[in-house]
Amino acid sequence: LEVRRVSAEQSNSSIVYGDRVILKVFRRLEAGRNPDIEIGKYLTEKAHFDHIPAFMGAVEYFREPGEPTALAMLQRLIPNEGDGWTWTTEELERYYENCARTPLPQAAESARDHVGAFLEAAAVLGRRTAELHLALASAADDPALAPEVFDAAEIDAAAAEMRKEATRAFDLLKSNLSVLPDEILEMAGVALGRRRQIIDRLGLKAQDHDYGKRIRIHGDYHLGQVLRTRNDFVIIDFEGEPARPIQQRRAKCTPLKDVAGMLRSFSYAANATLMTYTTRHPEDFASLAPWATLWERTVTAEFLSIYREVVKTANILPPAEEDFRRLLDACLLEKVIFELTHELNNRPTWVRIPLAVIPGLAA
Repeated sequence: LEVRRVSAEQSNSSIVYGDRVILKVFRRLEAGRNPDIEIGKYLTEKAHFDHIPAFMGAVEYFREPGEPTALAMLQRLIPNEGDGWTWTTEELERYYENCARTPLPQAAESARDHVGAFLEAAAVLGRRTAELHLALASAADDPALAPEVFDAAEIDAAAAEMRKEATRAFDLLKSNLSVLPDEILEMAGVALGRRRQIIDRLGLKAQDHDYGKRIRIHGDYHLGQVLRTRNDFVIIDFEGEPARPIQQRRAKCTPLKDVAGMLRSFSYAANATLMTYTTRHPEDFASLAPWATLWERTVTAEFLSIYREVVKTANILPPAEEDFRRLLDACLLEKVIFELTHELNNRPTWVRIPLAVIPGLAA
């Protein structure tokens, strides 16, 4: 087979053989069961979940029995139209082009008409995400994969870790005020003024609340982790956040962490594309900003509606609406805090994206 190396920016190296298989070579070597291999093998061989690249084999090094270090993984190569992020931002470019001179609709149904093709895509993504979680929650015979009750001790530990991350992020924001662009300073001031409210919002109350089950999840779920294929999506890369220790990446969590990751990715796509589009058409920013909000709210509602409908009988989500909203809001806020830290360290001009939603999530 013809051999070529994939040149896309990735945290690993990938080698493609013809149009059949792809070899992922892990750059960061760490002892322990690699979640990409572990979950890929389970979904392919046990759960028979078709919306991932089929697992075909792995290369592992054993310094001691039972303690593998993953070197590489072989998967079926999936013909695709690109990753979900690229496809979505291209759709959004067309959306903004069409809406730039159009009055904002008042009726919900009219708004859905304007969102167009992506509304169906959001529904498909909601369905595939739900089916993935159902498949992962079906692993009753493997302790490393089997669902567990989200008990009080786990809830308290998760809330404490989220509050710790938020404290670090706000300290970082405060220390970076002098280097932030002027147009972002006011947003940063508002966020810092609500610091205590935000940290308090992350304090989930365990007593008399049912937050569903903890399961194995994707762990780094966003539009860049799905491939667009013939009006459908295939989910890739189950290794989690590569910078985190392997045991953290294998930890069981509420499936709403994945949901929050995708919802925040919708927000990022809408706002990043708006920034790019209005760099070329600055006169359109004021008229298009409400269209960006409309797009995000519409696709978020569609994704959540389908997702909840598909998983409703599995008992992995909080059964009470109040607990569902409280846990989803906490997961969204945790994701926004992560984004804030990431942008401060890497792309200060993008800090506006997480800062813009903090007041609403803190309310």
